[in-house]
Amino acid sequence: MVKKLLATFDTGAGIGEGVRVPRINSRPVAARSVPFTLQIPSSDFVNNKLQIRALPDTYRTFAYTVDHGQVAQVTPLKDDLSLENANVLPLGTKVVVTPDFSVSGGNVVRADPVDVADGIEYHTILGRNETQTHVLSPGAKAYLFEGIQMSADPQFKWKGQFQSFGSNLNTVRMKAHLIGAQGPTGRLIISTIATQQTNVDNVGVYDLVFADQDWVDFATAATLPTAKGIFFSFEFTTADGAEYRGSESFTVIWANNKPVFTSPAQWRTVSLWDMLGAAGTTLQAEYEKAAKSCVTHFDVRFTDFVATLNRNGTLSATQTPAATAKLFPSDVDECIRTIDTIGINEYSWKGQPEQDGITFVTHFDNPESWVRKPSTWLINKGQDLDDVDLPMMIFAADFAAGVSPSPHVIKLIGSINFEWETTSLAFDLKFPPSNFSRFNEAYFQAVTKECPFTHNPTHIKEIAQKISNVMSHPLMKFVIKSIGEVGLAALVAL
Repeated sequence: MVKKLLATFDTGAGIGEGVRVPRINSRPVAARSVPFTLQIPSSDFVNNKLQIRALPDTYRTFAYTVDHGQVAQVTPLKDDLSLENANVLPLGTKVVVTPDFSVSGGNVVRADPVDVADGIEYHTILGRNETQTHVLSPGAKAYLFEGIQMSADPQFKWKGQFQSFGSNLNTVRMKAHLIGAQGPTGRLIISTIATQQTNVDNVGVYDLVFADQDWVDFATAATLPTAKGIFFSFEFTTADGAEYRGSESFTVIWANNKPVFTSPAQWRTVSLWDMLGAAGTTLQAEYEKAAKSCVTHFDVRFTDFVATLNRNGTLSATQTPAATAKLFPSDVDECIRTIDTIGINEYSWKGQPEQDGITFVTHFDNPESWVRKPSTWLINKGQDLDDVDLPMMIFAADFAAGVSPSPHVIKLIGSINFEWETTSLAFDLKFPPSNFSRFNEAYFQAVTKECPFTHNPTHIKEIAQKISNVMSHPLMKFVIKSIGEVGLAALVAL
């Protein structure tokens, strides 16, 4: 079992029977191990630089930065930005609304973490988990760009919208902020406008409207060359002066005046199903009908650094714990610095690109990572690049010199193992192993001491050493002894 969870799978074998991890609730489930391959062409590199995010998720398996020079100006595809919240908010919280959004050209624009030099503490609401609870995270996030255009005509001004589902809320208002480039003390505010304070009397939808002249001034300020980012925040008061208790949605509506962004950081997202194509159609259909599912293994090998990249530049990679990916910016140079500064040494890799590349095997944080979750929730999470529930691998490379043309420069080869609860007869349902003497707890405690990265082509040898380390961990030895005693007792009872 440990070998299967830590090793790389045989990608040449095709889709096959998967691993079922030990559980206390051992109801029969389907499981599949699915190999994949992704090629990233050199034409996608941003000035010979590349950032890749890999996630043990069938819908958001990979995301990587794309050269925005290919599509220098982009427009959001959606008519609004919307964010829901179902969590307690302390009084005085400034809620930042900056979800990822798709743009013309098929890519995704991501909001990046920013330090705003205005002395105000902002909070970002991250994605929700399967219990519908959101994570409130300190700090602001903003859409960064080289330029932004929108109409200054007040009849086309943006507006906010607040939907209350019942709470102790008293008033709410929205602010729009333009910020400059990063400075010694953070990013200066270039312009801020606020809607009027709107009374919230009951359950319902409330429009938040800017004054006409404020909108003209804001749109004019957006044309300044010093404007390098934008974000939106919501502020509220409560009727009883206590923390805010309720559920609601915050929305920024720009349907009649969509902004045109010049050179924002763009990402391309790739799901497991994208990589499988027609070969995965049946499996995807079955998976999406499942009641609950989870990923239990994910490995990736980075290969095919061509000669012009080999031993040239710098490469940094790390596995982030759940809920920390938002700290890593889209800019590759800044991401490398962030990995080198706050990345945990035991979970990170730094060196030069080498032709053999590196291998990554996800080390899940705790047994909760293997809890099967509602499939509809997993599907609806969409393209969020800052997942809060799962560990994420972040890879950032600056190849320094020019890149010669190549059909592909970076090849990602790996496999993903998942299991799901279903009543379908299309796949064999088998019982997972029983959870003898807390096998999972022992496994997670042992594996967290190991680095998830190994070096090709010796990764098989290094993984073998990891397996040996895990199996020789004192707690794992105790579990193995317990399993033996339980098995002997059962045999005697027969």
